[in-house]
Amino acid sequence: MMRSLLLVMKLLVVNMLLLKVQGVYAQAASGVAFLKVGIDAVGLAMGGTGVAYARGPFASYWNPAGLATQEEWQAGGSYHIWVENVRSYSMAFAGSMQSNLRLGGFVTTTTLGIDELDVYGYFLGINFVTLGGSVAYGEKAWAVGANFRFISERVLDENATGLSGDLGVQVEVVPGVRLGGAVQQIGWLERIEGISSTLPRTIRVGMRVIPLQVVTGQDETSILQLIWALDVTHRPMEGAPLWGKGRQQLRTGVALIVFDLVHLRGGYLSSDPLRRWSLGGGLSWSNLEINYAYLPFRIGFGNSGHVLTMTYFW
Repeated sequence: MMRSLLLVMKLLVVNMLLLKVQGVYAQAASGVAFLKVGIDAVGLAMGGTGVAYARGPFASYWNPAGLATQEEWQAGGSYHIWVENVRSYSMAFAGSMQSNLRLGGFVTTTTLGIDELDVYGYFLGINFVTLGGSVAYGEKAWAVGANFRFISERVLDENATGLSGDLGVQVEVVPGVRLGGAVQQIGWLERIEGISSTLPRTIRVGMRVIPLQVVTGQDETSILQLIWALDVTHRPMEGAPLWGKGRQQLRTGVALIVFDLVHLRGGYLSSDPLRRWSLGGGLSWSNLEINYAYLPFRIGFGNSGHVLTMTYFW
């Protein structure tokens, strides 16, 4: 009797957590809302832009074609504090196999609630894990890429798994102006009874512009660089075709880079019930880059979000 009562209480708590988080994202098809948040400090500090701008090992989240813009091997880790005691931990790597071919891999785990067992051995919280790989191929003026991922979702002692993939492209139309597009989260996910866990299918298009760049006259070392990025996303309603009725969001951000050493960033996200503005910064030194994003939540959603990302290049 006591054991059954405890199970009922835990189910009520978990459903309250899910309702709160899903209410934050205001979309019925968002049981796996962590797939929509973003994982690295650079993109999140710039309002969630990245389809035409993202670089480094975490570029595959925004657009897998972005991996083709880097020549060196890279590895990174990211820690994300989110709303309602959500914590995410991510690791990723990427590197060059041939002159124009890049490969990458990533793993992310997200925990909501109490990540432990009760006295009867029952898991009390909610846990999501993604594990996948990326491939990108590109020239100086264009790139294409693809992701594949395995998804695991655990709610109490119930488990569900799934597979999804992304396709992306980037094109440099003129020097300093790059366009990007990606189709994301196309696949399937098992359902847990009573929980909506539809994949958040997404169409993402955008651009990156460098309106200002100051370099030295001799070796063209960068002194100052201003970057502006704009993304537009479309997420269809559950059951609708990818291009059908859904929700659109506008994301924009700017970055100021001084001597390729100091990075200052800011961004804006429209039509989001949780947040609008974002700020961040970073430092690059030798082969190491450290970036931070501050994500203030609207009143009623508790403390602000924080993202810390470290990347090593070799």
